[in-house]
Amino acid sequence: MRVSWDVVTESPIRLYGIALSHPVLGVQGMLERKGLAYRYVELLGGAHPLALFALRFARPTVPAMRLSDGRRVQRDLAELPGLLDRVDGLIESGVIGGEELGAADFQIGASVRVLIAMQDVGRLVAGRPAEAFALRVVPDYPEVPAAMPADWLTPGSA
Repeated sequence: MRVSWDVVTESPIRLYGIALSHPVLGVQGMLERKGLAYRYVELLGGAHPLALFALRFARPTVPAMRLSDGRRVQRDLAELPGLLDRVDGLIESGVIGGEELGAADFQIGASVRVLIAMQDVGRLVAGRPAEAFALRVVPDYPEVPAAMPADWLTPGSA
């Protein structure tokens, strides 16, 4: 979706997130770097899916933003396989995953490692080059119990 910057700057953006969400931190950094005014609304972790549905977002995931004109912007779990394909491609082309790890390796590897730790989402990463790469970058990470409905993780159900 292409966003018109004049719409975004009319009044502050509302950014919805939960504590310790690294994707939310990334969006905050982007908004600050662009000099865009925003209001951060921290939702209660675990209860945030209900809050996001009440706010009329299509998905129960953060980060989620509402622009001044009422439009909602949110990444979708359905995009995950394509994003993992991109990570696999970066590994195969040698952009990341080389002998000596760089900044991109740690950023991408840590993000994929979080996915692997999730009992439900981790199976989408299993067996891919991204899995071995992420385990090399971040060997140990606490397990995250399954929390998503199974049909959200079935291809074509989103």
